[in-house]
Amino acid sequence: MFKALARWWQENRARPLAPRPAPPKKSAPTTYWAPPPEPNDLGWPPVVRPLFHLDHKFQHRHRPPDRKWRQRGGVRKVAGAYWRRKKARDFCTMAVEREAAGEVFGLILQREPDNEHDPNAIKIMGGPDFEPQYHLGYVDRATAAEIARLDRKRGPLPLSAEIWTAFVTVDDADLRYIMLEPAARDPYWKS
Repeated sequence: MFKALARWWQENRARPLAPRPAPPKKSAPTTYWAPPPEPNDLGWPPVVRPLFHLDHKFQHRHRPPDRKWRQRGGVRKVAGAYWRRKKARDFCTMAVEREAAGEVFGLILQREPDNEHDPNAIKIMGGPDFEPQYHLGYVDRATAAEIARLDRKRGPLPLSAEIWTAFVTVDDADLRYIMLEPAARDPYWKS
């Protein structure tokens, strides 16, 4: 292996690197109805903005009011949000509007034992007034397995989540959330 690597080095080290292309020269002003786009600092064409772009960090806590909650772990990524980006876009648009108006919205976690890929799957739904209206994705597989182990030991763990950040475009969706479990004094932990 060392001989092959040394031979490759001998053959390729003298090869010069390709020169970087020169930035386009500015032409004389033309009579366009709008000025042509300026190149960015690298000399390449400017980045085209997508038709839909939402990058939002939610400011307020959106926890279900039915009990006291505590955070379980850190900020997590919604698995499979890319495949549901239209629903994510609709949910995030609704959530940003409702947050600005001071209205209630949130995430709901639903177990899905009949899921064909993972019997421990936990579906993440979102909607106004904590009603499951938009299917956004799933809890990651490792976390779902950990919760399933706890369910088998103590019974079904009441779960919820709150939305943390959303980055949604036409081509991509990246939603982050915080998983919630009952607070330490909840009757669930006493049993």
